[in-house]
Amino acid sequence: CGSSSSSEASSSTSLGGASGDALDGRGFAMYDHGSGGNIDHGGGGGGLGISTHTALLGALARGARWEEAIAHLMAIHETPRLKPNSVSYGATISACAKATKWSEALRLFEDMTLPWGVGMSTAATGATITALEKASRWHEALQTFAMAAGAGLVNTIVCNSTLSACASAGRWEECLQLLAHAQQVLQVRPTLISFNAVLHACALGGCWERSLDLLEEMSEKRMQPTAITYTEISGAYSKASLWSSAVELLGEMKRKKVPPDVVCYNAFLSACAQNGAWQAVLQLLEEAGNDNVRPNLSSLNTALAAVATGRNRQSTTSSSTSPELLPTSLDGGIANVGGGVLESEDELGGNWEVGLMLLASFQTRQLTPDAVTYRNITASLVQGGVFDRAIACFREAEALGLGGQRRTSERGRLFDFHDLPRDVAKALASIAVLDVAVEAPLSDRPSSEELIFIVGQGHGSDEHGVAVGP
Repeated sequence: CGSSSSSEASSSTSLGGASGDALDGRGFAMYDHGSGGNIDHGGGGGGLGISTHTALLGALARGARWEEAIAHLMAIHETPRLKPNSVSYGATISACAKATKWSEALRLFEDMTLPWGVGMSTAATGATITALEKASRWHEALQTFAMAAGAGLVNTIVCNSTLSACASAGRWEECLQLLAHAQQVLQVRPTLISFNAVLHACALGGCWERSLDLLEEMSEKRMQPTAITYTEISGAYSKASLWSSAVELLGEMKRKKVPPDVVCYNAFLSACAQNGAWQAVLQLLEEAGNDNVRPNLSSLNTALAAVATGRNRQSTTSSSTSPELLPTSLDGGIANVGGGVLESEDELGGNWEVGLMLLASFQTRQLTPDAVTYRNITASLVQGGVFDRAIACFREAEALGLGGQRRTSERGRLFDFHDLPRDVAKALASIAVLDVAVEAPLSDRPSSEELIFIVGQGHGSDEHGVAVGP
């Protein structure tokens, strides 16, 4: 390849022209504005064929260098004796897909379908749908799929990309229809990836019955489910508030010799936590240890959230609370804040104690608490009425820069609670007020500092209620 000085590639996606060198100066600069838009053939009489230029476009695609790929494709169009083909377009679309430039990828694909275009290809279709999938453009992905199906260019990869695009948007009905159409009409054989994509859509929609139907269909096709398969089904149970079914699913998973990983366990933990079943969460953590699955910080935060919002209180001495999981020796940090404000801590019910012991057990595993950890511990302490410990935890989080919701305002302290579960938001609002009250001087003069709470629907609000009341 010839070389020329390097400059910034044009970002235009029109095939009418470009400005500057299309490529850098490392032996790839073949297009120069000063040459009238033609590719430099290096001075040789024969020049380079389209296959060489297509290989170059493939290299640009692997590096996600979409602007340079488009500029080079334009240069091919404007060069005598050269004509791009579907492979050239497919490589350029792939470059756009890797750079998440879905509109440019779709525009190039549409150019291929024009009467004077090079014609569609399966590879270009797959690359276009991949770009649309990354941008959650499920509707455009379905349209592109329909065009390819009409031309007989659909294969398993194209089908899976389209399913993933619809699944990421939670379009479970479209996913089910597409899966059936691909098998019955297009004679495309689905894979495990196909089914897991549809299961993901069903999980987002809480369609657990459909998920079980898909699992049965996989069995009929002699497909072996994976941990991802059961993770998605657990998500559907969680959305439908069927946490006990999620726990039973874990047992079925083990009976079928499918080893759960930490991501899978976290999904089952979330299903229980979102429905306040904190005892089940503790049992799952213990079971994970028995399966040699090491819980991570996400596991801890999910468990603490369950403890903070769980309605069914029980003592930490209950038989369902494992001494191994909840050690009695609490070392340092927020797990060792002393004192209580009530005469008898036994009256509290035990959830906050479970939270502190759970935190201590994770600290021994060298897991560093984050803002979510402090938030959930504070909430559990407030729920239990242990306000002095809650304030200490609240202040420790602030000192470590892990306050999470607090921001500076000209009027006072501002707290953003709109994305929090309702119970956690209420607990943090309460402790913020108490923190100001404790800091205020002992006088009849009221504090001039304002507390500003941003509230909203929140993903844990009941029946679209506000997070904080009067």
